[in-house]
Amino acid sequence: MTGKRADIIAHALRGVIVVIVAAVALAVSQSCSDKGNDDGGKQETPVNQTEIDIDPAWSPDGSKIIYFRNYASDENHSDTQWVWGVFLFDVAFGTDSVLWEDFEATGFDWSPDGQRIAYQWNAQIFVSDLARDTVKHIESIERSHAPRWSPCGERLIYFIRLGDGRGLYSYYWNTNSSYLTVPYATYGSWMLNCDSIAIIDYSDGDSSDLSIYSLRAESRSRLPKIDRHKRGIAVSPNGKSILIARDGYGAYTNIWKYDRESLQYVQLTTEGGNNPNWSPDGQWIVFTKVDKDNGHLWLMRPDGSEKHQITF
Repeated sequence: MTGKRADIIAHALRGVIVVIVAAVALAVSQSCSDKGNDDGGKQETPVNQTEIDIDPAWSPDGSKIIYFRNYASDENHSDTQWVWGVFLFDVAFGTDSVLWEDFEATGFDWSPDGQRIAYQWNAQIFVSDLARDTVKHIESIERSHAPRWSPCGERLIYFIRLGDGRGLYSYYWNTNSSYLTVPYATYGSWMLNCDSIAIIDYSDGDSSDLSIYSLRAESRSRLPKIDRHKRGIAVSPNGKSILIARDGYGAYTNIWKYDRESLQYVQLTTEGGNNPNWSPDGQWIVFTKVDKDNGHLWLMRPDGSEKHQITF
């Protein structure tokens, strides 16, 4: 991991017009209440963004970061500067390129062999190769979010936020079947041993707690409580730390880290941070940093040091 930065290759002007809501919350899903059934709770201050890079995910070999780039055009539909779609950032060279142009996908996660990518499109889960020659739809009657591969086999988890069956689901690739694994849970991230999952837990009413769910014992272990809604989760490769994106109640969402040895939470960003994701070697965290106009990808060390921007 070099951490090199370089100017992004200028994109050709295109006549593509996209109108999206300017008040963008950077999370894949809104915060929940009523055990995950309502949106409720505090909302972030709206940000008028002209460009936004979200949901970065590292390839298993650490050489690439996939992410989605979107932008908001003005009311006259005159902002056509940015190519939008799914991009790949080359870590060694510090450059990015369009992978799937004019395609809106989020919630990325690479398969352990690096050959397939799970993603969310139109509130459904899909898996495809990089060329999108082969695409598999994991069907759900409700809106589905945030797929995550098990590092130990052909299994995915994802969550459904609404309806009677809301919670975290498991999908088995070999049998093409899904089942509700953890009711009243959102945003799962696999632990090292693959028999437990870190989750955002709504089983205790409106509180969005951090918990570890044991698949073998079918039980939850709540971690020390921290207030405010959580919008994402990422377990470190060594299993010792868990990142969460935590609402700021009127300010930007920021990234916090829970240390499983000290049992303490540490705030890693203070000026905005969301969509955190670990590098495979655990040496870097990629995240989206937002200012009043834009949201770009940044890197930082696990202690919050050496922050620097990598997309522009």
